[in-house]
Amino acid sequence: MSENIRTAISSGELYPSDPLELRRTIEYCFSHNEGPGKFPDFNPKVPVCCIIVPHGQISHFGPIAAHAYNRIAGANVDSVILLGPCQKKSNQLFSIYPSGYWKTPLGQIEVDEELCNKIANEFSEAKLDPEPHLKEGSIEVQIPFLQFVLKNKFKIVPICIEQYEPELCVKLSKIISKLTMERKVLIIGISNLTQNQIYAQTIRKDALVFDRLTKPITTDMIKLYELMKEKNVQVSGYGPLAVLIGITKELVADKVEIAKYNTSGQITGDYSSVTGYFSMVYVKS
Repeated sequence: MSENIRTAISSGELYPSDPLELRRTIEYCFSHNEGPGKFPDFNPKVPVCCIIVPHGQISHFGPIAAHAYNRIAGANVDSVILLGPCQKKSNQLFSIYPSGYWKTPLGQIEVDEELCNKIANEFSEAKLDPEPHLKEGSIEVQIPFLQFVLKNKFKIVPICIEQYEPELCVKLSKIISKLTMERKVLIIGISNLTQNQIYAQTIRKDALVFDRLTKPITTDMIKLYELMKEKNVQVSGYGPLAVLIGITKELVADKVEIAKYNTSGQITGDYSSVTGYFSMVYVKS
C-alpha cells in the first residue's frame, strides 16, 4: 500500500475519532427530524450525477447533508469527485490531491490517481498539490458519509478551490464533464451559505442563492455572484458551486430531485449566530 496517506486531521474535532461513535453519529444524522428521518434503503433509482452538501461540525451540518446522501445510498460508482472550498489561504486557485489514500476512522479510501492526472493535464490552472488539503476539512468530513452509504469500492478525486474565478470555473466544469461522460462518477459540490449571522438575516440572504440553484439550467452563476456582492451575501464555497452548476448544464442534469435548506439554529437551538446549510440532488429528467 502506498505510503502517501492523508491522515484524518478533523477526526476528534469535526467528527468522532472512534469508529463506532462515528457510525452512530451518522445514523443520528439520518434519523434526525431535520434529516430524512430514516436510514437509507440502499436501493437507488434514477442515477444521480451531482449533489451539493454543506460542511462543518458533522452533528450540525449532517442532518441536512443526509438528505442528499440518503438519495445516493447503494449507488454503484467508480469514483467521487469532491469539489471543496479552500478556506485556508493557498498559493493555488485549484489544487488536486494527486495520489495515495485518505484515512478516516472508518478506513482508507484510495485517490483516483488516473483521473486526477487527466484533469490536471487538461486544466493547466490546477496543480497536483496535496499541501492545501492538509489543512482543510471541508472535503474530509464528507468521506465518512460516503463510506457509510456507498457499499462498493470507490475512489476519490479531491479538488480544493481557493477562490471564485468565473471563466476558470466554467473551463473546469467542461473538462470534468468531458472526462466523466462515460464513467460511473458522482460529483459533489461542497458549500455552506451565509455564516455566523442572525437567523432572520441569514434566511433572507440565503434565499437569493438557494432559489436559483434549484433551477440549474437557467442559473447564471456570474450574474448570481454579482447579485451576491451587491447584497453582501457570502458563501464558503462559491467556486465549487459554480463548477458543479456548470457540470449539471454540460451533463443536462436539469432536474432537482431533492432540495433541503435549514440553518444550524434548527439543530443547535442557538439562533443568535447561524450558518445556512443546504443539500441538493441533481438528476437527468
